[in-house]
Amino acid sequence: MFSHYKTDDLVKQRMKLMPEFECYPIWIADAEGIHHNISIDSLLITSALKKRLEEWDSQFQLTFNSNYPPDSDFTSESEREAYQKEGVEIYQQLVNELGNTFEIRYYPSY
Repeated sequence: MFSHYKTDDLVKQRMKLMPEFECYPIWIADAEGIHHNISIDSLLITSALKKRLEEWDSQFQLTFNSNYPPDSDFTSESEREAYQKEGVEIYQQLVNELGNTFEIRYYPSY
């Protein structure tokens, strides 16, 4: 059925939803499989999802302890759980909006 397509034409580009300190939470792989950090604004997603991603990333960035990064963390377990739950919901929304173009994976932080 797909005999006239090259295998490369059927491969989706890979994207990670992965928060990282002092970076955007979106990473896209190049042809060699190396993931590059990209801005939220560069994504072709709804403005509501962009705003949600920005707010979610801001929550993560606020946990950064610049004096001693290994101590970076949420202030409570319930705060961490709420953050992770929001991450799963954002992941699902990204799949809904970009799933035809990207293979998306979610890598929670803590």
